Amino acid sequence: MSFDFPLSHLDGLVCPGLVAVLLLVSLIVAVRRARRAEEGPWAALGAELGLTFYRLARVRGERPVQTEVLKGRRAPEVTIFTDALGGRWHTYVQAAFARPLRLGLTIVPEGRVGRAVQKLIGGEDVHVGHVRFDREFLVRGRATEPVRALFRDGSLAERICLLQERFGHVDVDDERVELRLDGVVLDVARLSEALDALVPLTRALVERRREVPPTPEEREIEAALRALTEGPARSLDADALEVTVDREGARVRVYPTLRRGEWHTVIDGELGHPLGVGLIVQRASLQAKVSEWLGMQDVVLGDAEFDRRFVVQGAPAEAVRKLIHAEVRARIVAVSESADEVQIGDDGVTIVVPELLVDPARFEARVREMLELTDALRSHRAASQRE
Repeated sequence: MSFDFPLSHLDGLVCPGLVAVLLLVSLIVAVRRARRAEEGPWAALGAELGLTFYRLARVRGERPVQTEVLKGRRAPEVTIFTDALGGRWHTYVQAAFARPLRLGLTIVPEGRVGRAVQKLIGGEDVHVGHVRFDREFLVRGRATEPVRALFRDGSLAERICLLQERFGHVDVDDERVELRLDGVVLDVARLSEALDALVPLTRALVERRREVPPTPEEREIEAALRALTEGPARSLDADALEVTVDREGARVRVYPTLRRGEWHTVIDGELGHPLGVGLIVQRASLQAKVSEWLGMQDVVLGDAEFDRRFVVQGAPAEAVRKLIHAEVRARIVAVSESADEVQIGDDGVTIVVPELLVDPARFEARVREMLELTDALRSHRAASQRE
């Protein structure tokens, strides 16, 4: 059965605004269906590589986008994701250093884009003495000698050159090594090959960094941090410049890192065991808010001010609301003050503050705030297990 009902009969009955809304709803439904159809290959790929599949909502320009991400711990942590650069799709394979190199290091392929990036980042141009490496890459660091010491025998420089020869694009900074592959790569063999080449190089760079003599600046930082470990249940890893504070099963790690050429401090609060709700808490921003548009539902806690400042995700929603109760919310606000970055997940809390945290009073205050937050989260988990 069919009906011949000209659309012109709707004139005056359907306003342009309603038509626009219906078109937008149709578009959103189509996008979500397409995304669900794409999940199969990515989830299967993650299972074969031993990585976790999830979607990351973010903003490119003024447009909300969603990226497929594979992430997991292979010592170091590795991440695989896709993105469009200059209208062309690429697959990125990253391996993160266990601890930042603290060299203010950037290594990018020679070229116009690379020179522009280095100019923005700043630092000193460095030639490490390896002919091919110095020809093919632009290298900068906070100081010249530590970077040269990192590549002193040429072996690591040669490995980076060979990596670029095999995969097309390599760049390195204080946080990670990254490969950029052309196109959307869903081939397990190709990605396994990339990981097998990337992970050993990342470990080798970390080991070589431990052999580089500390700079005068790092010696001053080490002395200041050592003074902070005079109390009980505290220790200092001098190589990593990392202070560990243990208290009744809770652990906080504090270490400096270089961001954009300036010293920052990372404060990690460990929970010991996952909370079990897939928790994500981050500051509210356009990038965070697009997650809901793309079907990644936020959990509204009913605290108007907190809901305005933070985005909370996890499941089931009611369990997340019980977890992020008033005391926890107050602790989250406290640790977030003056922090550049705030990330709360199922297994811990990480904040980055824009200062070198060596003043005893400020150090103690930051550690205390982190312990109070992790204690509140751990207490709720223990109570939930007893119920």
